[in-house]
Amino acid sequence: MPYPMQIIGYLIDACWLVFFVYWIANAFGNKKSIYKRQNPLLRIAVIILIVWAVSMISSSYQNMQIFPFTKAGQILGVALCALGIAYAVWARKILADNWSAWSTIKENQELVQNGPYAITRHPIYTGVIFAILGTFLAIVPTWLYLGFFILCIIAFSFRIKKEERLMTQTFPQDYPAYKQRVRWALIPYIF
Repeated sequence: MPYPMQIIGYLIDACWLVFFVYWIANAFGNKKSIYKRQNPLLRIAVIILIVWAVSMISSSYQNMQIFPFTKAGQILGVALCALGIAYAVWARKILADNWSAWSTIKENQELVQNGPYAITRHPIYTGVIFAILGTFLAIVPTWLYLGFFILCIIAFSFRIKKEERLMTQTFPQDYPAYKQRVRWALIPYIF
């Protein structure tokens, strides 16, 4: 018999609250951008994803479950969500003032290669993907949320391609060497 959904929901909510509070608290005071690639389609995609997420969370999803809730699924989901958020926050902390919400080049841009960046090249996305997967397993195992999860992976894949082109242009010697050393963009041995 699964744990009460309210308790699991609070745990998942707490994980995401930590993520959003940390992001907002550290969104300011970063290095000044010297180049910013404008992409209105990306902004539209982000808005669509946010609207989808809000509608998914507010909808009645109990009757659209892919599989039933189990204690093991809930525990695994909460653990994946918490570990994913922790990994993303760790990556954001290591990135420090080089971080930007959009593909940009900063003044005195550094190629960060330590911490989680020694494991995957895009650890913030890795963490978010695991947190979304954990949320799916713990509280929202629905077709709608699975579609949202797949859309997020597709969106991150497009963004990774753009970011890697920009990083290769910015660090023409160092970034290709970094890509050879850290072979996995998101998930070791998978992608």
